[in-house]
Amino acid sequence: MKTDKLIYFLFQEAPESFFDLIGQSPEVATKYAFKSVEIKETALRIDAVFEPKLKDDPIYFVEAQFHKDEKFYARFFAEIFLFLRQNPFQKWKGIVIYPKKNVEQKEFEAYKVLLETTHFERIYLEDIFSEEDEVKNFNPKDFFQMMIQSEGKAAEIARNVSKQEPKFLDIAIRIIVNKLKDKTVEEIMDYLEEIDQDILENTVAGRQIVERIRKKAEADGLKAGMQQGMQQVKRDAVPNLLRLGLTPEQISGALNISIDEVKKISSKNS
Repeated sequence: MKTDKLIYFLFQEAPESFFDLIGQSPEVATKYAFKSVEIKETALRIDAVFEPKLKDDPIYFVEAQFHKDEKFYARFFAEIFLFLRQNPFQKWKGIVIYPKKNVEQKEFEAYKVLLETTHFERIYLEDIFSEEDEVKNFNPKDFFQMMIQSEGKAAEIARNVSKQEPKFLDIAIRIIVNKLKDKTVEEIMDYLEEIDQDILENTVAGRQIVERIRKKAEADGLKAGMQQGMQQVKRDAVPNLLRLGLTPEQISGALNISIDEVKKISSKNS
């Protein structure tokens, strides 16, 4: 799962994390419905929109931009204004979440007047979180910290989630798996080993990991069994080959087993 899609999943499952990130009370989330919206008669789609239940509150257009795109602002503002043309919202705000400043596009002079208004906000996660931050009482905003910091820090937060807010553990595990996508399933489990197994298996992502381990163990066992079976077939063939007059050296080369084993089998059958 790409990081931006992971963030939209986070917004869907824990919308209070977004409002906490932008400095508002997490309770504000109850006043909004999170959704993805299609812009009619275009091929454009906005993946993260917090639509207010009351028209007096602003609508939020949110983008998680974790890779550099020099045409990002052109697309982002085009989507917003096309949506506003088709929908009667008077108050709006665009918010972009970057992991670091160097991910933002370099040239944006054409959009500077918009970027400097109260209608727009850029959030750089590197300015909010530090690797040295202590993780004590879990806050949904910590999920963003998991995304940008070390594997060890992410695992530490995941352990806190499992103890304090297990209902959010599925999100934490998905973030861990996304960070460790180049690791083996056993290595991923090493990061999750301190999480209670029953709690882990009570999440969708946790069950998927456990199932992957089970299937791998079964596959490894089947492979080992096949290898053992093949070796036995080779050993069973040795007496017949000896009776046909082949030397131990010839049999060893043909069956790819050691001469000592051929001789051992020969002595048992003599």
